[in-house]
Amino acid sequence: ALHLVNPAYTSQCDSFCNNLLLGRRKGNTFYLFNGGTIQADYNAARNILARYFDKEIKRDTPFNAVKEILLKRTDSYRLTTVQARL
Repeated sequence: ALHLVNPAYTSQCDSFCNNLLLGRRKGNTFYLFNGGTIQADYNAARNILARYFDKEIKRDTPFNAVKEILLKRTDSYRLTTVQARL
């Protein structure tokens, strides 16, 4: 079966780090937050699969709202990670 998902930011999120706006894409390579690398399209495909299960980001969620959701999640992750290290 084919399922449509919201593709916003799927190529810019780290699929190995809870699909957060961590890491960065440069050409065909995605640089993971943990220091590793992965083929960029494979990373985006993993994010598209995960997006299907995302309860907060729906197919019709506006692009800018998706960005806000991802920024909040990323900030929360960073805050939790910093607190865990203290």
